Amino acid sequence: MSLPMFKEKRLAQRQRLTGLLPGRLRIEGFRSNISCRPVDISEHGLGILIPEAVQEGTEATLECTINGDLLVIPLTVAWVKRDFGKQDLFRVGLTTDNQEHNLERIFIHAGCLK
Repeated sequence: MSLPMFKEKRLAQRQRLTGLLPGRLRIEGFRSNISCRPVDISEHGLGILIPEAVQEGTEATLECTINGDLLVIPLTVAWVKRDFGKQDLFRVGLTTDNQEHNLERIFIHAGCLK
């Protein structure tokens, strides 16, 4: 007898990242640039690991240059939880409501997607 497969509740499947961002990530309330490690991505969501807790609903921006154009992508912290595998790190889910910004395509173009 086998166990039932886990049912994914996400709207879109996540992709694994190389560990690099295509630009600068700024989170409201943090110093100019936050030290983070991107973990996974979907069309309109980004998962990161950071050393400090942040509140859900906090605003953030991802600034990157694509084809010579500066993109400033507004993001919102959707959820936060302690990372189960790393001491003193927090997993954070960021989302963008702007349907024009496909985060997967941006990361693919920048070579940050595995």
